Amino acid sequence: MALQVGLHENPDAMSHRIAIGTATAFRGGYAYHYKLHVLADQENKCLYVCDTPTDTGLIDEKMFIIFDGGYWYACEGKVADDRFDVRQACHRTLAPFWQEGWHVWEVNTSRHDQPDRQYANGEWTLGTWRGELVCETRHEQVSEAL
Repeated sequence: MALQVGLHENPDAMSHRIAIGTATAFRGGYAYHYKLHVLADQENKCLYVCDTPTDTGLIDEKMFIIFDGGYWYACEGKVADDRFDVRQACHRTLAPFWQEGWHVWEVNTSRHDQPDRQYANGEWTLGTWRGELVCETRHEQVSEAL
């Protein structure tokens, strides 16, 4: 599914890099590090992409955060150029997650690591949503050398 909606609309106002994780994840060095990705074919549209999937991620998958039905979803799937194919949603929040501070996320406890179980026709938002995972968002500095 190529995404057409659910993207941030002002890349100039967004932090170019953010990290999201629990206190334990930051202490252990395994928070998720996202980079802002501006879509070339859609003026002022952007989303956050992380090269590291969760433990249910597949080889060559990435995490990215998109909006649908009132929630921001951290999804796993394929990224190629400006096309994002969602396999499954892993976490979701109603919070403005891109702002620094603590935010509550729900966890999809029915996500899986089987490549043949891809949701289709928008069903990637389905799952068993449970619990409250409290994560912190930190803005990261972009090195001038990059």
